[in-house]
Amino acid sequence: MAKIKCVINELIRNHKIAFCVILLCIVLMISILVPTLANFINNNPEIIPVVWDGSIASEYKSGNGTKDNPYIISDGSELAYFKYKLDETDYSDTYFSISNNIILNEGTLRYDPENGIEYILNGITYYVEYYTNKYYDNPEKTGTEVGTVNIFEPLKDFKGNLEGNLYTIYGLYLTDSSSENLALFENLEGNIQNLFFKNVLVYGGSNTAGLAISTDDLSVNNVIFDGYIVNKQQVINKNITGSLNLDLVNINNYETTNYIDFKNQLPYINDIVSARISGIYELSGSSEGTTILINGVSVTNGSFLINLTEIPEQITVTTSSTSAPMTLEFTNFNYEITYNYSQASGIIGEARNTVLNNVVNASDIFGNFIGSGLIGTSFGKLNITNSYNRGKINSNLGSGLIGQVTTTSEEIKILRSFNIGNITAYTQGGLLGYINNTAVNILMENSFEGTEINPVGNEGNITIINSYVSDINNVNPNFIYKSVQELKEEEFLTEMEYSPYISDTDYNENSLNIWYYGAEEFPMNYYDQKMTEVVSLYLSNLNYNKYLPILDNKIIKNNITFVLEEINSYDSVISKEYFISNESEVLSKNDLKENIEWISYNGIEQITEEGTYVIYIKITDYKDRISYINSDVLVLDLTAPEVTLSSADYNWTEYLNEPLEKYTSKIEEFTISTQDNLSGIAYIRYLISSNLYTEAELSALEENNWSDFQNKITLNELGKNIVYVQVVDNSENIKYVSSYYFNYQGYQTFEAYPGIGNNSLYQGLPLNITGNSAFTLKVTYDEVMSKLEGNIYHNIITNILLPKNTIIKLIDYSDNKIYTYEITTDEDIYNYNNSCPSEIDCQKRAKYPFSLFTERGKSVQNTYVEKDYYQDNKYSENYSIIFDFSNTDLNQDIENIESYIETEDENGNLIRSTIKSSIPKFNVYSSINGDSSRAGIYLTSDYIGNLILLNTNSITEINLISGINYKRKQEYKIFDTSYEYGNLGLEISLVNNNDEIVSKEYLKNVIIQVNGNNYIAGNDNIIRVTGNNLQSETGKNLKIITYEGYTGLEEGNYYFKIRSYKSLGGYMAGDSTVAEMLIPVYVSQYNYSRFYQVEMSSQVIRKTEEPENITFTITKEGEFTSPEVRISLYEKEELTGDNQKYNLIDLQQYVADSLVHVSNYAYAISGDSFVISFDSTKFNYNGYQLVLELYDGDKRIDIVKKYFIVR
Repeated sequence: MAKIKCVINELIRNHKIAFCVILLCIVLMISILVPTLANFINNNPEIIPVVWDGSIASEYKSGNGTKDNPYIISDGSELAYFKYKLDETDYSDTYFSISNNIILNEGTLRYDPENGIEYILNGITYYVEYYTNKYYDNPEKTGTEVGTVNIFEPLKDFKGNLEGNLYTIYGLYLTDSSSENLALFENLEGNIQNLFFKNVLVYGGSNTAGLAISTDDLSVNNVIFDGYIVNKQQVINKNITGSLNLDLVNINNYETTNYIDFKNQLPYINDIVSARISGIYELSGSSEGTTILINGVSVTNGSFLINLTEIPEQITVTTSSTSAPMTLEFTNFNYEITYNYSQASGIIGEARNTVLNNVVNASDIFGNFIGSGLIGTSFGKLNITNSYNRGKINSNLGSGLIGQVTTTSEEIKILRSFNIGNITAYTQGGLLGYINNTAVNILMENSFEGTEINPVGNEGNITIINSYVSDINNVNPNFIYKSVQELKEEEFLTEMEYSPYISDTDYNENSLNIWYYGAEEFPMNYYDQKMTEVVSLYLSNLNYNKYLPILDNKIIKNNITFVLEEINSYDSVISKEYFISNESEVLSKNDLKENIEWISYNGIEQITEEGTYVIYIKITDYKDRISYINSDVLVLDLTAPEVTLSSADYNWTEYLNEPLEKYTSKIEEFTISTQDNLSGIAYIRYLISSNLYTEAELSALEENNWSDFQNKITLNELGKNIVYVQVVDNSENIKYVSSYYFNYQGYQTFEAYPGIGNNSLYQGLPLNITGNSAFTLKVTYDEVMSKLEGNIYHNIITNILLPKNTIIKLIDYSDNKIYTYEITTDEDIYNYNNSCPSEIDCQKRAKYPFSLFTERGKSVQNTYVEKDYYQDNKYSENYSIIFDFSNTDLNQDIENIESYIETEDENGNLIRSTIKSSIPKFNVYSSINGDSSRAGIYLTSDYIGNLILLNTNSITEINLISGINYKRKQEYKIFDTSYEYGNLGLEISLVNNNDEIVSKEYLKNVIIQVNGNNYIAGNDNIIRVTGNNLQSETGKNLKIITYEGYTGLEEGNYYFKIRSYKSLGGYMAGDSTVAEMLIPVYVSQYNYSRFYQVEMSSQVIRKTEEPENITFTITKEGEFTSPEVRISLYEKEELTGDNQKYNLIDLQQYVADSLVHVSNYAYAISGDSFVISFDSTKFNYNGYQLVLELYDGDKRIDIVKKYFIVR
């Protein structure tokens, strides 16, 4: 902390002048903010309160005295007019309303027994002459008076209604040397509410009070008195008389004593002037030998008059007689007492039929004999609720609530009321001073005494319910002990229905909700607490006027300048002191009372050093009451926060005026760390921009240009960008930090897939392949830029050391050349293991320079030669890279394989890499759960196992489904790209029990039909059917049609074997068959007629202009009735090994001779040897099939197929 004077002393002369000018401006600004008018609980903004000049108004401000239109009193002169009118009328059932705060005296009235009456005006203390309005500048009150104060005369009898509207009457001074009774009102009935009195001095009178000397049928609600109530030194004499009761006394021949309770029947008497007892008595027997002593005095002759020098507790009657037994009877047993009397009370002197609700006495009471906070003497029905005394009591008999309760049979209730004012008295009771024993029906509930004294001055007749005392030695067992600290606890008090104040509106609806709970304090009437606020602490736009037990953090953006000002210009404050703590934990009031070096406040103060502060203020008011004010935790933060912008490779802590340009091929991620130990961080924002900004330009940007920082910043847009960070602390200090100018560009892998054909089957799935498969990357680079100097060298980078026999194929689309390179060794010749220094944790990488690759398809090995890819002001490159593992012997899984392109200069420095986010990851699996990961082909059917009788007429229909069976890693397929090309083929053959294939010549009576097309066996006696490509599932409908006839097979069991396979050119490629199915066949022995042999002179027909004559020779076997041979022609659908489908065509169209047509392009042939003249010009270059069928009548008994090709 640095005070202004310290700062000024350290400045040079010119700087001092400038500083003082600035300081003057600050003071002027603060003076505008600080109120200059009196700040009361309630203010009427339309009327500025003026100090009463002693005049009497001629009328009230307005009104006619009805409830709806009450008389309005707005100032001191109208209040004086009210006094004037009360001399004429008691205003019974008339209504009055206070419309503003009333200032009767501008200065502060103060009473001290030693110094007398003081008047503090504008900070100067003057001395008032007793019972006059004159004040002097010296305690002796000599010389010429300096000025005068306004003495207000007491109001006479009032029986109306007065509404204070929460306004305050300030500076009420009542004094009279001759009057025995002195208070604002002499006799008061009706209603008084919501009216406050501050800086009151009532000086004089033997019966002195704040509000009223005597009340009857009065209701007082929410009235507060704060000042001094002082008895004059002279007392008055009071006379009381009464009768004493004693039942018939039995006199014995021995001495006996009877007692009459005396003192407790009397009011509190301290100073007797005279006292006597008198009476008449009668004996039932002889007086001879009889002794009668009354209070120790012998009486005779039937009457007595005895003077008392003091008031005894009891009157004694002692008797004895030699003539006993007899009786003694008293008549007219009376007492007469004259005593000196004086009483001072804060609110009411003598109360009858009175209700006090929310009434507070804060006045100090100086009484000669009786002093009390609320009521001096109660003579009848009384109800005190939610009321208390906090003023000091000095008297012979002292009490916080009621001085004494005299003879009454009417109910007295004290509810939720207490005393916390210090009492100095010979006889003291915190709540009740003295109770006459004839007083009955007194109830006290939910009340307490908080100053560690007895709650009741004597043993009276009182019912106590749930009430407490802080004196652990309390003699009254009906009170419950609670410590002072416990009696201040809000939770405990609210359980006793001390309900908190909420608002004025709520209070108007429920006047019980009045309590304010301050830290370490007893509860207070909310408006009483407001009256205790006499000074405000002003700083910046904050102000404080009470002690805060719980502190908030308040951020101060500039030097802390604070000012202390009286809230009310009519309150006199004796001293203002301050203490500045650097601890954010609040100091308790006990802490503030001890070990604090307070500094006297003399004017504006300032704190200029950064830090955390709490300002504590100690206020001593004109009555030497000490109160405390504190600020919240004030955080003075003049420095911008510390900020670090971090990426994986760099840290920045400042704004860069000339940021470096950095190339990056990966998505850059940034984090922001901040530190501000004082005010803390308000917000963190960032901006990614391709533009460069100055700090001034950043400050001028609209808020919507910035983004709020969450967890990280991602720079993922290609091109040049810079990251700006704006961090603002809660003091609005701004810190800008910027990164380098990142150029995010490089090669991009825009496609990646298993195999080499980019099959749709692989799209959208994890890149999992088997150990015999391949994968392809497609990489491009297009960038408009200046041409780089020097040579550029290309490399393929992998994060693994590729296994031996891996083939890498590189396709350069700039010249459409294909290059290959094969890994021929297991040795690390690719710098893999040396790519990371041992002390650095990094990802190892193998490097395969393009220069290793040789051009494919050249007889002479041409290695890749680096070329210039720069054209039209940009670099343009486009590649495919294929990794083929089909020749490797992988026996382990390799996951997360990465491969990409990098270029470097001749010194090995990186020029560009592949954008990291575009680099895919491949997984190669050699096995799954111990089995090979390679795919197979599956074959399923709906065949139910029926036996086929080969030499009978039958049709067997089977639905077949086949496809590739990929292994899976979890739920995802592992692609085997060896199935990338080709088709799914189907093999059908007839085998015997030894799994030997039966020659196709024995299948003459069998037709194999797939999806409605007939297929025949090849030279290897196997029927092949080409299916769909390998990327889709193949469904086939197989029909096996048999005819009755001779087959030539031996009798026994056979099988149709069906296998699915990978087909290349119609034949099975590799060991792709993964499943087969067998259909059982049985051949029975029977003597059939048949073709024994069919010969064809040529199986090749050449396309010439001349007809081609082909001779057929037929040999038959068996017995025939009417044999006939029929012939038909089929053309092959495709001249491929895969497709064995033939389609029926019209033979007549391809021969020169006319043929005998039988049916469906079948023609009859006669004889066992015949010649067909083929017109070769009509044939296609294709394969053809001649089908010869042997009939006996209408029954077909055999079939032979002959094949030829046309060239």
